[in-house]
Amino acid sequence: RYESSSVCSTPQSSTVVGALIRASSAKRSPYLLADQGFHKSVILVVLDDEESSQGVILNHVTTETITLDLEGTNVEIPVRYGGPLQDLARGEGDSKPPLVFLLSSPSLREASIGVEVGTSGIFACTKQDITKAINAGLASITDVMAVQGLSMWKKHCSHSGVRGDIEEGYFEEISNNNIGNVWRRLLSQKPLSKDTVDENLLIAAEAWAMGRAV
Repeated sequence: RYESSSVCSTPQSSTVVGALIRASSAKRSPYLLADQGFHKSVILVVLDDEESSQGVILNHVTTETITLDLEGTNVEIPVRYGGPLQDLARGEGDSKPPLVFLLSSPSLREASIGVEVGTSGIFACTKQDITKAINAGLASITDVMAVQGLSMWKKHCSHSGVRGDIEEGYFEEISNNNIGNVWRRLLSQKPLSKDTVDENLLIAAEAWAMGRAV
């Protein structure tokens, strides 16, 4: 669906940044035979410009963890697989792209902590931002997501990135009324292991189901 045509119009940017979307709930998933990583995925759209849309998958935890030192106490949180384009954020000489920490807390706006993704109330943060928010009583460690990797939808001709995929039924926007429940459910996921794989898969599917329109 990304093939070019002989007559192309410039794709228009949308206001989709900050939207939480979920993979299609169609009876026959469009991701059964291709792009299986998107099957029943929950994605935060973080960028939408003239060239591409970009987002991070939120409901795929990995075996990796990141340790945060909070006032002398080490706390581990799972690292989430944000998408297949790991190289986009990779610095020269780095073996892995940097982590992005996400916090859902509108109170960070007034405190000028982190960078808000659109107007979603979800903030991209550094380790220092996380420590500052927790010390200020604006968040707890259990509110934090760590994501590594990226998903991208290139724009060309008549295809308008992730907005085009939403219009074609490949993804569905999660309403503002459901975002809080989806986010809180995802925060209960644990680092992936033999002991947690079934529970994590169940939570991932439940969070996806919570995003359905009512």
